[in-house]
Amino acid sequence: MATLFSDNFNRADSATVDATNWTETITSVWSILSNRLRAVTTGGLGRCCVTTTSAHAAVADCAVQVDRVARSGSFDSGLMVRTNGTGTTGYFLDCIGTGAGATLDIWRIDGPAISNDTQIGSTVTGLTIAATDTLKFQVQTVGATVELKGYVNGVQRISVVDSSGSRITTAGQTGIIKWDTSDNDYDNFIVTDLSTTATLSSPTPSGTLGTTTTATIGATTDQTSGTFYAVVDSAANLSGVTATQIKAGQKASGAAALASGSSAVSTTAPAANVTGLSPTTLYSYAAVQNNGSDSNVVTGTFTTATAAVSLEISKYGPQGAARVIVTF
Repeated sequence: MATLFSDNFNRADSATVDATNWTETITSVWSILSNRLRAVTTGGLGRCCVTTTSAHAAVADCAVQVDRVARSGSFDSGLMVRTNGTGTTGYFLDCIGTGAGATLDIWRIDGPAISNDTQIGSTVTGLTIAATDTLKFQVQTVGATVELKGYVNGVQRISVVDSSGSRITTAGQTGIIKWDTSDNDYDNFIVTDLSTTATLSSPTPSGTLGTTTTATIGATTDQTSGTFYAVVDSAANLSGVTATQIKAGQKASGAAALASGSSAVSTTAPAANVTGLSPTTLYSYAAVQNNGSDSNVVTGTFTTATAAVSLEISKYGPQGAARVIVTF
């Protein structure tokens, strides 16, 4: 699992956070003090966030963690994933309280108003969480659902699934969220990529097709997301072709392949249609899937069907001409 972004906040004290890496949804709340990210009470402003900026690629499947220190007030803050960067959409893990009786819950943000927040699953109660424990929030899309998990010091404490029509499957930014009554410090913010590279197997077709000028290139995948790409050309032209070239519709030389196609992946049997082929011709093909990273390249061969031939026979007799058309 690759680290996408990290910040230990080890820099000079500042009344604002690094604007290159962070966006503050409410100013004067966040600052850098003593090599930590500090958040002060907001005086009734409600939910406020600090999120990663567009300088960092949006990420869908990820884990976000931070070391936190509750200094005063009612500790009520957590971590965000798949947010739009302004804190008006996304998911957040909320940790309320410290010591015995602390709770964890997971919410989906469905708009700018707090009243639009939707809790996913049930609150986990009766936890003992210290003021200096490490929180981690993990999100992954699995099939048609979004799985969200919360950890304290590396131990999973909550797990919920969002299968609603409002579930958020798109990539987004990450961040920290807090509420107006809490006064906290944070350190060692880390974002880890959890996307799983797809593995393709069992490419199709093979042998002689039932079609003359078209083909459907497919394979079996273990990841039902991303895009499936295929190119068709001669074996010589596709020898050594790369995933990058396949996605661009190219053969190994970098020129355009004879035929190419792509499709969104939503099942374990993705396929792409190609056209413009010639009858009775042996072709090679190569395919790849990208769901954030490139899968292995799979290859195969097939032969297009022979085109139908029509023969017209005319015969003249006492009754005139008779015409017979034979197709084979």
